[in-house]
Amino acid sequence: MLLPHLGLLNQRKIVLASASPRRQQLLQQLHLNFEVSTMPAAMDVVVSSFEELLPKAQFSGPEGAARYAVETAKGKVLDVVAMARQDAAATGARLPDLVIGADTVVEHQGLILEKADSPAAAADMLS
Repeated sequence: MLLPHLGLLNQRKIVLASASPRRQQLLQQLHLNFEVSTMPAAMDVVVSSFEELLPKAQFSGPEGAARYAVETAKGKVLDVVAMARQDAAATGARLPDLVIGADTVVEHQGLILEKADSPAAAADMLS
């Protein structure tokens, strides 16, 4: 579905609003260009400063975890867009044509769990 548009996408400035190596790997597998220094329309990786502290009680129900992930990804994108606008205003830098945001959420027995900071913490959460 994406392959017919790959040429067009690689002519655009694409920003990934995530420091996740896995997300970068997934986009590389789609053959999106990451060579920031050699391609003017390359993909940049910008780490969002969006705090992933949305009130989990507002995301209950069968689609709660999915809605939480979407809202968190949206927050990251909006944060990166704001940073890009500030940078463009200060330096004349080009605004991105596309900002990609994503989030991963773990739900266990109806509860949205925070990201574990270690394998042991992950095991504790799930036990």
